[in-house]
Amino acid sequence: MIGCLLLHGYTGAPYEVEPLAQYLQEREDWYVSIPTLPGHGIEQMDHVPYTQWIEAAEKALMELYEECSTVYVVGFSMGGMIAAYLAANHKVDKLVLLSASAKYIEPVQFITDIASMARNGFRGEWEQDVLYKRYRHKVGKTPIRSVFEFRKCVQATAPCLSEIECPTYIVQGEQDALVPKQTAYYLSECIGDAVIGITFLANSKHLVCLDEDREIAFQVVHNFLQLSPVRRERVEQ
Repeated sequence: MIGCLLLHGYTGAPYEVEPLAQYLQEREDWYVSIPTLPGHGIEQMDHVPYTQWIEAAEKALMELYEECSTVYVVGFSMGGMIAAYLAANHKVDKLVLLSASAKYIEPVQFITDIASMARNGFRGEWEQDVLYKRYRHKVGKTPIRSVFEFRKCVQATAPCLSEIECPTYIVQGEQDALVPKQTAYYLSECIGDAVIGITFLANSKHLVCLDEDREIAFQVVHNFLQLSPVRRERVEQ
């Protein structure tokens, strides 16, 4: 059986990657896992070290391997860096990095912009979602010490990029103001030949699974996970 582990981003929750999970579940008979990292979701982030985020992701990966012989890992933003750590240190068959935060704007500005995005970003169904409303309230109250745990997490996981050997695909929003577009090139350079392709989403910002080009993102991720990689490619949408 194939398992797919999806990891959300800093201050976020599973809703950041749930649309992609649903897309995959509608098309494949895969076991999909989306853990909530400690201090995230509706939990408080204060006094939660970054090591607990990594440990929780490792635990979810090990649980998947109890049920599945093949495991793919998809990570969004900080979850992408944790996913890179997993791929470098454990058996991961394929890796997808969505807006992975290997490079990012200054941490305090990072949390300020996430809070602004939460206040002003999405309307419609997300405005009616109870968990989203709780997240929106929480993100503006995230303690600064936790922002520096985010920084430490990125610093601790970045060296793992050069150790990744499994096939890897990178997706990046062209309009991302939190993780610059150039980060995709940096990731590709660090990972090297394991990178099968990069897709740039012309109309998407940071939250690529919720933004305008999300269907394109879902399609390229599904195609990569479903098919055997045969060549490197670079795609701009």
